[in-house]
Amino acid sequence: MRTDAELLQRFINDAPTVRDRVTGQTVTLCVKVLSDWTGKAGRTIYEYANGERNIPVEFWRAFMEHCPDTRIISLILPPGLRADVIDVTPGGPETPAAFLRDACKSIEQHAGLQKYLAEILADGRIDELDKTSVQRYAEGFHAHRRTEAQLFQAIVNKYNDCIAANHGGNG
Repeated sequence: MRTDAELLQRFINDAPTVRDRVTGQTVTLCVKVLSDWTGKAGRTIYEYANGERNIPVEFWRAFMEHCPDTRIISLILPPGLRADVIDVTPGGPETPAAFLRDACKSIEQHAGLQKYLAEILADGRIDELDKTSVQRYAEGFHAHRRTEAQLFQAIVNKYNDCIAANHGGNG
């Protein structure tokens, strides 16, 4: 079976709970939801998932508008570019305290390392100790970007929830 069909089948079978970026609501991903998002009939979506029909890019684009998922982007990007794609889903509508604690720690560590490396660049001298710091920075860069993006999304989600609650959901 093709990779795109396998991925769609996994989404349907796993039925994850996701936050719809368009409506702000939490939904269980299923064929009905995918049908609503993409305008495709349920039968057509099953045919896509079974590998009986090619999945058009418009289907994935509509899916991504509602629920961005890096696995979809991975269908088209070569492995070297995938690290630049950030998954912004911190794990659902509620942000766990452990995530927030870890995010703060990551941000502090990364900021300290960035400051140190900026000073290295300013003085123009790079020694063996600096090489180790640069390697640590490079190794943690994408993980840190993902953490920052997830924290940003968690903040925006919470803000939107508060606005909706204060205005009766009428924005």
